[in-house]
Amino acid sequence: MTDSPDLRQVVRSQPFFERAIAAVAPSWGLQRMQARVAKHLFEYQAAQSNRLFSPKTWGTPAESSRTVRDRKVMMWEARDLVENFADSFTVLGKFSNNCTPTEYSPATGDADYDALVADYFHEWCKRCDVTGRHSFRKLIQLAVEMRPVDGDCGFATRRNRKEVKLDLIAADRIGNPNMVAMGSNEFDGVIVNDIGAPEFFRIFKLTKEGQYTDPEDIAARYFRHYFDPFRADQYRGVSSFHAVIQVARMLKDIISAEMVGVKFASQQAALVFNERASAPTRNLFQPQGQTLPSGAQRQDEYSDMGTIKYMSTGDRVEVMPSRPGTAFQGFVDHLDEQIARGLDIPYGVLFGTAGYKGPNVRAEFAQADRVWERHRGILSDKVLDPTKDDVILNAIAEGELPMPPAKDGETAVQALRRATRGEWRWPAKMTIDAGRESAANLNEHRQGILSGQQIAASQGYDYFATLEQKAKAAAKIKALSTQYGVPETAIELLTSSLPSTPAAAAASGANVGEAASVAQADSVTGAGGAGDSAIIAGGELAPDITAFPDATPDLVPLNGAQISAVLSILEKLRAGDLNTESAVALMVSAGMAEESAERVAVGVSGLSPKPTKITDATMHRRIKTARYSVSDSAKFNALLSGFSASKK
Repeated sequence: MTDSPDLRQVVRSQPFFERAIAAVAPSWGLQRMQARVAKHLFEYQAAQSNRLFSPKTWGTPAESSRTVRDRKVMMWEARDLVENFADSFTVLGKFSNNCTPTEYSPATGDADYDALVADYFHEWCKRCDVTGRHSFRKLIQLAVEMRPVDGDCGFATRRNRKEVKLDLIAADRIGNPNMVAMGSNEFDGVIVNDIGAPEFFRIFKLTKEGQYTDPEDIAARYFRHYFDPFRADQYRGVSSFHAVIQVARMLKDIISAEMVGVKFASQQAALVFNERASAPTRNLFQPQGQTLPSGAQRQDEYSDMGTIKYMSTGDRVEVMPSRPGTAFQGFVDHLDEQIARGLDIPYGVLFGTAGYKGPNVRAEFAQADRVWERHRGILSDKVLDPTKDDVILNAIAEGELPMPPAKDGETAVQALRRATRGEWRWPAKMTIDAGRESAANLNEHRQGILSGQQIAASQGYDYFATLEQKAKAAAKIKALSTQYGVPETAIELLTSSLPSTPAAAAASGANVGEAASVAQADSVTGAGGAGDSAIIAGGELAPDITAFPDATPDLVPLNGAQISAVLSILEKLRAGDLNTESAVALMVSAGMAEESAERVAVGVSGLSPKPTKITDATMHRRIKTARYSVSDSAKFNALLSGFSASKK
């Protein structure tokens, strides 16, 4: 077969009756020849048979008796590979490490109700197993590892008193492969209705001897069938190893044979050539008198390290090449790459990124993220979300959880739907540039492209839970600040440097916020030029500072651009470039309250028209000094006395 068809072959292969028609009626013969050429040009060459290629000309439905048998065979073969071959076993670890959720985070829109749902669901996860052996996370991990090998599995939801319990069902318990389906609506344990929707799942018990007993039909409503079909008419899953079983088995056998060859070569200690082609009478390596059952002398001797072979001087020995050869590792890597492609998992994620460059590793990890995201979606749709809904709604029905508070215009059904809203948290994405990606996330967060919740979700934790932890820590810091009489930032400084604006300083604590307001006022009014020590006078601000109106409460709600605009207006007002009315109007348009704008403008307009701006370094020194100010002069003097005593 060639890319460009050989039309001469079409002409030469013309049947005799076509040539006869062309001889009698040339126009008809020409039309028929044109039709033959058109057919040859526009047909699918991959569907044509020739001496080099013979395509399959038949197929079977996804749930035929032949397919059912093949599915079971591939399941047992995949299990054997996973249990005995490391390259196959590592696949399960990748699935479980990346597709097992870490927690569930409710998102009902009511923080208090979210806490109730989270507490109940997390406690239920500890006792969800009907057998009492595993937690919910462990059950999901087992299912995530079983599905790629067996093709599918399922969870039967069972009632135990007032609670929902889960029963994990392995693939070989769904249906009985030893029985032939009696009706056209049964597909290897899945019983469907007339339109093809599953109605029941026939579950068997397996004895220790592998016998199928006690069939049970579980309604589809109470069975979470976890599988990943790739055909529309498929009701049972196929092992994800179906495309790589032969390659993996071959690789396992090749490695085993190579290991035997290396072991054999390492056991050969020496080759001895003599006229007798046998060991001497006195055996240096074995006890005297040891002979073969036939009475002949042994030709092999065993030392502590290997075999000594005795051969005639006329014999020839062909030494096996060194094993493994130089090309062996490349061949193994090629087969591993085929396994990774067949499983649709990037090679670098399965077998390591040795030899990869930075961009290649990032590309591998990005592709892996898409693969895990697809598998997580299947798990959520078929198992996690239906199970979570059943558990929460059952708890509400049994009185274990209250009804969610209804919002304005919301019906009871809508409120119940809202009660089941939430998100699953997954393991953090793989990365080799944690710092780089963290900086990118923070930048996108500042630009409003990503929310804090989105960034936190990509790292596998809940943003609002983190905020709550930070708030608790801030409250503790504030309490310690009050208890020991020190500024909050003396306990923990959350920023890399001291703030230089009232808005930034307010986030660092009241003491620093006040000091920053004073320092920012100095930058406009020029006050405090006599020295940094003038800002402290027995714990109180100097008169020239307090004379300037305190605008901190009005500046804090403004953003950085608005604060800069207000300060620029005040500078122009003091320099005489603006009158008071114009300055007030401009500050109001910048977002400041009118009353505050008037008060600040009046205070600034009465100052000297020659501003003296202090430097940033001076302002930061004043803020740092203000951090350690105390309102009680006695305490301040006591601190000084203690410091002087320690110096002595």
